Parts: sequence; C-alpha cells; structure tokens
Amino acid sequence: MKNRYYMSLKGEERNMKKYKLVACGGTFDYFHKGHEAIIKKACEVGEQVVLGITTDKYVASHKQGLKISSYSKRKKEVEHFLNAEGLKHVRIVPLEDNEGTTVSRSDLQALVVTENTIKTAGLINARRVKHGFSPLEIINVPLILDQMDIPISSTRIRNGEISRNGKSWVKKEWLMKNLILPIILRQEFQKPWGEVVGEIVFKKNHPCITVGDITTIYANKHNIGQQLSVVDYIVERKKRFSSLEQLGFSGAETVHFIANPHGVIVKEMWPLMKKCFTSLFKNRAVILVNGEEDLCVAPLLLLAPLGYRVYYGQPNKGMVKVDVTEEMKGKVHELISQMKLL
Repeated sequence: MKNRYYMSLKGEERNMKKYKLVACGGTFDYFHKGHEAIIKKACEVGEQVVLGITTDKYVASHKQGLKISSYSKRKKEVEHFLNAEGLKHVRIVPLEDNEGTTVSRSDLQALVVTENTIKTAGLINARRVKHGFSPLEIINVPLILDQMDIPISSTRIRNGEISRNGKSWVKKEWLMKNLILPIILRQEFQKPWGEVVGEIVFKKNHPCITVGDITTIYANKHNIGQQLSVVDYIVERKKRFSSLEQLGFSGAETVHFIANPHGVIVKEMWPLMKKCFTSLFKNRAVILVNGEEDLCVAPLLLLAPLGYRVYYGQPNKGMVKVDVTEEMKGKVHELISQMKLL
C-alpha cells in the first residue's frame, strides 16, 4: 500500500498550483539535465524555493567510496545554472542530513522530488505529522532519460558512461562495425593527447592504466600497480617480446586476448574494455593484442571512469600522461566519430 504521507502529484496528472515556499535537495554532483529539471519544476510551482545541497560531512558519512566534488564546487555549479536561467527566488542551504529543516518549518508547503527520493519525502511527512505539522505536498518530477532511455545520473557520468546531457560516449554503430583510421586523421592521432613526462607518479585518486610495452615495463619495474595494461609485444613496428613475464608481470593478472590490426579499432574492443573496467577492483588486468594496440588509447579514454589516468608511449618523446576528464572524452568522441566504419 502506498504510504499515505507521499501525497505524490505528477505534473501530467493535474494542474500544478503555486506554493509560497517549496523545497528540493540533493548532492548535485556533476550537475546535469536531471538536476536542471528538478530545480526548474521547483521554481515553476514555488514563489520561493529552498534548495538544499549535501555538505562534505554528509557525503563523507553517507556516500563513502564515491569521488564526489566538494560542497563549494557543487554549490558553484548550481549557482551558475541559477544565474544563467535568471532564477533569483532560490536560496541555497547546506544539508547535513536527508531532512534539513523540512520537518520543522511550518511555512513550507511542498517538496519537489524524483522517484529516487520519494521514499525520503514520505518519511519527512511522517515526522512532520508526528510533530504537529501538516504534511507537505510531494511533486514527483520524472527522471530525465539519456539516448538509451536510461535515467541520467551523476553516478553514470562519474563512471564515464555518458555526458551531462545524456549523450553516450560510445555510439551504437561502433559496437557493430570496425573503425578504420583514415589518412586525414593520422596526424591528430599521432599528436600527444596530454603532457609528455619522464616518469609515472602514482596517486591514489588517479587509478592508472598503461598502453604500450615500454610504458608498461616501466610501470611494473617501479611498482606503480596500474589496474589495466594494454600490450602487443611490439615496439616501433617490430616484435620485441614474447611473454608477459618479460614485461614484468607476475602471472597473477587476468589476461584477455584480442586480435586488432594496425590502424583499426575492432568492434570487439569496446565490450572487452568495458568488461575490464567492471572487474578491475577484483584483479589487475592485461589486454594482450594480437596485432597492434596503436589506437587503443582512444577507446580507453571513452570507457574509463572520470579521474583515471592513462599513460602511453610516444615515439621519440617518452610517455604521455592523459587524465580522463569530460573535456577529453568530448575530444576523443569527436575524433573517433570521423573514423570510417567497415
């Protein structure tokens, strides 16, 4: 039976009346279209809006293990949206818990939520009634879906799956056909995509990936502990190695095999790399390419979670360090979109 304190009202089911004061809240990490929809609805139905953003203390105790931006950064992104939209009747408050002041404010009339937070709204109303206050009307905003009809979420953005607008970083057609590098794009792929460095510096907040045999040997020699390596036993177009032990691996790693010709990203590469990223915390992994891994940096950058760091070899220059960011994913997505499907 539906909790009687939900009083859930969907916009498409009734004409929304105007409230003097409404509230909404959340973490608002990687501010996206779904967040925009919640705030816009709150502003649409409320003359004044109290917008709660969870504090760093709340995140530390309730969202352990997630790499969530600081309160100040999240608040700044929300403020930027409010200013851009001209929404001046919104007051931002810090949230130390799930309720904030919603239980004790007699002047509050409604809560704007999604299906992900409607349970909390029901608990808030139950507590309000217990304390002698009227229950709030609950306005349930539909979740915003991405191109695959899956709800946009900060988690999926953080995991590197989609953009803040819900665009998938990997196109469907790339999973069905091989991608061929045209001559016109070769120069772009030969340029360093990041900083050329002489060493790999391990940082806990930047999980590491290596591409290329020499770069991987360096990482293993210096006990970097990279979570994933892509190798092909080839250096400067010549076969130099014949075993993973020669590259410094212990033999305890999970090894995946794939055939990938020079100048090509085979369609099988995408699901294989995705599989690796879903199981990296169980064991270190190696992708051993039969052919060449010359273009493997590109799919890695599109599939890796935000915050990862990729090191790969640059002929005659050294190693290139590339941080996996939203901007880098956008750049790589644009370049791969220009490759030929075969």
